[in-house]
Amino acid sequence: MVSGTMSLSNGELPGYFSSMSESIRLVTGELSCEGTILGGHVFVRIEGLQEEMLDDEVLRIAGYIMDNLALTQTVTAGVGTSYTIENYWKDAGLVLRVMPEKAPPVEDLGHDEKELFGLISDSAQLRYAIRDFNQGMVYCQDSPYLFYRAIETLARLVCEKDDFQNIGKKDWKSFHRQVGTTYDELKELHNFVKRQRQGPNIYFTKSQYIEMMRVTRLFLTRTIQFLLEESY
Repeated sequence: MVSGTMSLSNGELPGYFSSMSESIRLVTGELSCEGTILGGHVFVRIEGLQEEMLDDEVLRIAGYIMDNLALTQTVTAGVGTSYTIENYWKDAGLVLRVMPEKAPPVEDLGHDEKELFGLISDSAQLRYAIRDFNQGMVYCQDSPYLFYRAIETLARLVCEKDDFQNIGKKDWKSFHRQVGTTYDELKELHNFVKRQRQGPNIYFTKSQYIEMMRVTRLFLTRTIQFLLEESY
Protein backbone atom coordinates (compact mmCIF):
# COMPACT_ATOMS: atom_id res chain seq x y z
CA MET A 1 0.00 0.00 0.00
CA VAL A 2 1.09 3.56 -0.75
CA SER A 3 -0.19 6.43 1.38
CA GLY A 4 -0.10 10.20 1.25
CA THR A 5 -2.04 13.38 1.93
CA MET A 6 -4.51 15.31 -0.19
CA SER A 7 -5.66 18.90 0.24
CA LEU A 8 -7.97 21.41 -1.41
CA SER A 9 -6.90 24.93 -2.35
CA ASN A 10 -9.65 26.50 -0.20
CA GLY A 11 -8.26 24.87 2.94
CA GLU A 12 -11.06 22.34 3.32
CA LEU A 13 -10.51 18.57 3.50
CA PRO A 14 -11.51 16.39 0.53
CA GLY A 15 -14.64 14.23 0.77
CA TYR A 16 -14.63 12.18 3.96
CA PHE A 17 -14.72 8.90 2.08
CA SER A 18 -14.29 8.21 -1.62
CA SER A 19 -13.03 5.02 -3.26
CA MET A 20 -12.23 4.31 -6.92
CA SER A 21 -10.90 1.16 -8.63
CA GLU A 22 -8.96 0.73 -11.86
CA SER A 23 -7.14 -2.05 -13.69
CA ILE A 24 -3.75 -1.27 -15.22
CA ARG A 25 -2.31 -3.55 -17.87
CA LEU A 26 1.48 -3.93 -17.92
CA VAL A 27 3.78 -6.15 -19.94
CA THR A 28 4.13 -8.40 -16.86
CA GLY A 29 0.38 -8.69 -16.30
CA GLU A 30 -2.64 -6.80 -15.01
CA LEU A 31 -2.76 -4.91 -11.73
CA SER A 32 -5.89 -4.16 -9.72
CA CYS A 33 -5.66 -0.76 -8.04
CA GLU A 34 -7.95 0.85 -5.49
CA GLY A 35 -7.55 4.47 -4.45
CA THR A 36 -9.28 5.74 -1.31
CA ILE A 37 -9.62 9.27 0.08
CA LEU A 38 -10.26 9.40 3.81
CA GLY A 39 -10.42 12.99 4.95
CA GLY A 40 -7.03 14.52 4.19
CA HIS A 41 -5.39 11.13 3.64
CA VAL A 42 -5.18 9.09 0.44
CA PHE A 43 -4.34 5.39 0.12
CA VAL A 44 -3.63 3.20 -2.89
CA ARG A 45 -3.77 -0.60 -2.69
CA ILE A 46 -2.27 -2.53 -5.59
CA GLU A 47 -3.00 -6.23 -6.16
CA GLY A 48 -0.97 -8.38 -8.54
CA LEU A 49 2.47 -6.88 -7.93
CA GLN A 50 5.39 -9.03 -9.08
CA GLU A 51 8.31 -9.53 -6.71
CA GLU A 52 10.75 -8.20 -9.29
CA MET A 53 8.91 -4.89 -9.75
CA LEU A 54 11.03 -1.90 -8.79
CA ASP A 55 9.90 0.48 -6.06
CA ASP A 56 9.99 3.29 -8.63
CA GLU A 57 7.41 1.51 -10.78
CA VAL A 58 5.09 0.82 -7.84
CA LEU A 59 5.25 4.47 -6.77
CA ARG A 60 4.64 5.62 -10.35
CA ILE A 61 1.46 3.52 -10.54
CA ALA A 62 0.32 4.77 -7.13
CA GLY A 63 1.00 8.35 -8.23
CA TYR A 64 -1.09 7.78 -11.37
CA ILE A 65 -4.05 6.60 -9.26
CA MET A 66 -3.65 9.48 -6.75
CA ASP A 67 -3.44 11.95 -9.62
CA ASN A 68 -6.69 10.67 -11.12
CA LEU A 69 -8.37 10.88 -7.70
CA ALA A 70 -7.16 14.48 -7.34
CA LEU A 71 -8.38 15.45 -10.81
CA THR A 72 -11.76 13.86 -10.08
CA GLN A 73 -11.99 15.95 -6.89
CA THR A 74 -11.10 19.07 -8.88
CA VAL A 75 -14.12 18.58 -11.13
CA THR A 76 -16.62 17.42 -8.52
CA ALA A 77 -15.61 19.94 -5.82
CA GLY A 78 -14.80 22.78 -8.22
CA VAL A 79 -11.61 23.60 -6.30
CA GLY A 80 -7.88 23.02 -6.77
CA THR A 81 -6.64 19.67 -5.44
CA SER A 82 -3.09 18.58 -4.63
CA TYR A 83 -1.55 15.44 -3.18
CA THR A 84 1.77 14.23 -1.80
CA ILE A 85 3.00 10.62 -1.71
CA GLU A 86 4.55 9.98 1.70
CA ASN A 87 4.91 6.27 2.52
CA TYR A 88 5.25 2.96 0.72
CA TRP A 89 4.15 0.10 2.97
CA LYS A 90 6.03 -2.80 1.37
CA ASP A 91 5.07 -5.29 4.08
CA ALA A 92 4.21 -5.39 7.77
CA GLY A 93 7.80 -4.75 8.83
CA LEU A 94 9.07 -2.37 6.14
CA VAL A 95 7.84 1.14 5.41
CA LEU A 96 9.70 3.37 2.96
CA ARG A 97 9.50 7.12 3.48
CA VAL A 98 9.06 8.70 0.04
CA MET A 99 11.18 11.83 -0.35
CA PRO A 100 10.50 14.27 -3.22
CA GLU A 101 13.23 14.39 -5.85
CA LYS A 102 15.20 17.57 -6.53
CA ALA A 103 16.50 18.80 -9.86
CA PRO A 104 20.31 18.41 -10.01
CA PRO A 105 22.40 21.60 -10.20
CA VAL A 106 23.37 22.59 -13.72
CA GLU A 107 25.37 25.80 -13.93
CA ASP A 108 25.44 29.09 -12.10
CA LEU A 109 22.73 31.50 -13.18
CA GLY A 110 25.16 34.41 -12.97
CA HIS A 111 22.48 36.80 -11.72
CA ASP A 112 20.93 37.41 -8.32
CA GLU A 113 17.39 36.59 -7.19
CA LYS A 114 16.28 40.22 -7.46
CA GLU A 115 17.09 40.27 -11.17
CA LEU A 116 15.34 36.92 -11.66
CA PHE A 117 12.28 38.14 -9.76
CA GLY A 118 12.07 41.22 -11.99
CA LEU A 119 12.40 39.13 -15.16
CA ILE A 120 9.66 36.73 -14.04
CA SER A 121 7.44 39.70 -13.18
CA ASP A 122 7.88 41.15 -16.68
CA SER A 123 7.38 37.98 -18.74
CA ALA A 124 4.16 35.97 -18.75
CA GLN A 125 5.68 33.25 -20.95
CA LEU A 126 8.62 32.78 -18.59
CA ARG A 127 6.16 32.44 -15.70
CA TYR A 128 4.23 29.78 -17.64
CA ALA A 129 7.44 27.86 -18.35
CA ILE A 130 8.61 27.95 -14.72
CA ARG A 131 5.13 26.96 -13.54
CA ASP A 132 5.22 23.86 -15.78
CA PHE A 133 8.72 23.04 -14.52
CA ASN A 134 7.46 23.37 -10.95
CA GLN A 135 4.40 21.20 -11.62
CA GLY A 136 6.54 18.53 -13.27
CA MET A 137 8.64 18.29 -10.10
CA VAL A 138 5.53 18.06 -7.93
CA TYR A 139 3.60 15.56 -10.07
CA CYS A 140 6.11 13.24 -11.70
CA GLN A 141 3.50 11.15 -13.57
CA ASP A 142 2.95 13.91 -16.16
CA SER A 143 6.47 15.33 -15.90
CA PRO A 144 7.64 14.52 -19.48
CA TYR A 145 4.73 16.50 -20.93
CA LEU A 146 5.08 19.36 -18.45
CA PHE A 147 8.86 19.61 -18.83
CA TYR A 148 8.70 19.56 -22.63
CA ARG A 149 5.89 22.14 -22.66
CA ALA A 150 8.06 24.37 -20.45
CA ILE A 151 10.89 24.18 -22.99
CA GLU A 152 8.47 24.81 -25.88
CA THR A 153 7.30 27.95 -24.09
CA LEU A 154 10.92 29.07 -23.65
CA ALA A 155 11.48 28.58 -27.38
CA ARG A 156 8.44 30.72 -28.18
CA LEU A 157 9.68 33.40 -25.80
CA VAL A 158 13.17 33.58 -27.33
CA CYS A 159 11.81 33.43 -30.91
CA GLU A 160 9.23 36.15 -30.05
CA LYS A 161 6.19 34.02 -30.86
CA ASP A 162 2.95 34.05 -28.92
CA ASP A 163 1.23 31.03 -27.38
CA PHE A 164 -0.91 30.48 -30.49
CA GLN A 165 1.92 30.34 -33.02
CA ASN A 166 3.59 27.07 -33.95
CA ILE A 167 7.33 26.75 -33.65
CA GLY A 168 8.96 25.09 -36.64
CA LYS A 169 12.41 23.62 -37.30
CA LYS A 170 13.89 27.04 -38.10
CA ASP A 171 12.57 28.39 -34.80
CA TRP A 172 14.07 25.49 -32.84
CA LYS A 173 17.43 25.99 -34.55
CA SER A 174 17.31 29.68 -33.75
CA PHE A 175 16.39 28.97 -30.14
CA HIS A 176 19.21 26.46 -29.64
CA ARG A 177 21.72 28.81 -31.28
CA GLN A 178 20.74 31.79 -29.15
CA VAL A 179 20.65 30.08 -25.74
CA GLY A 180 23.47 27.59 -26.37
CA THR A 181 21.59 24.27 -26.30
CA THR A 182 21.18 21.39 -28.78
CA TYR A 183 18.42 19.02 -29.84
CA ASP A 184 20.54 16.08 -28.67
CA GLU A 185 20.15 17.39 -25.09
CA LEU A 186 16.38 17.43 -25.59
CA LYS A 187 15.99 14.20 -27.54
CA GLU A 188 15.34 11.74 -24.69
CA LEU A 189 12.74 14.02 -23.10
CA HIS A 190 11.08 14.49 -26.51
CA ASN A 191 10.88 10.71 -26.96
CA PHE A 192 9.24 10.28 -23.56
CA VAL A 193 6.64 12.89 -24.50
CA LYS A 194 5.81 11.12 -27.75
CA ARG A 195 5.32 7.85 -25.85
CA GLN A 196 3.23 9.55 -23.16
CA ARG A 197 0.83 10.95 -25.75
CA GLN A 198 0.00 7.36 -26.72
CA GLY A 199 -1.05 6.54 -23.12
CA PRO A 200 -0.43 7.78 -19.58
CA ASN A 201 1.15 4.61 -18.17
CA ILE A 202 4.65 4.95 -19.59
CA TYR A 203 7.40 3.76 -17.29
CA PHE A 204 10.52 5.71 -16.45
CA THR A 205 13.04 5.12 -13.70
CA LYS A 206 14.02 7.51 -10.94
CA SER A 207 17.31 8.24 -12.71
CA GLN A 208 15.46 9.04 -15.95
CA TYR A 209 13.10 11.34 -14.08
CA ILE A 210 16.02 13.15 -12.44
CA GLU A 211 17.71 13.49 -15.84
CA MET A 212 14.54 15.05 -17.30
CA MET A 213 14.54 17.53 -14.41
CA ARG A 214 18.20 18.32 -15.05
CA VAL A 215 17.67 18.92 -18.77
CA THR A 216 14.68 21.19 -18.18
CA ARG A 217 16.55 23.14 -15.52
CA LEU A 218 19.48 23.54 -17.92
CA PHE A 219 17.26 24.94 -20.70
CA LEU A 220 15.53 27.21 -18.20
CA THR A 221 18.84 28.47 -16.79
CA ARG A 222 20.36 29.21 -20.19
CA THR A 223 17.21 30.94 -21.41
CA ILE A 224 17.15 33.16 -18.32
CA GLN A 225 20.86 33.95 -18.79
CA PHE A 226 20.16 34.91 -22.41
CA LEU A 227 17.18 37.11 -21.51
CA LEU A 228 19.00 38.91 -18.70
CA GLU A 229 22.09 39.52 -20.84
CA GLU A 230 19.88 40.86 -23.63
CA SER A 231 18.26 43.34 -21.24
CA TYR A 232 21.60 45.01 -20.46
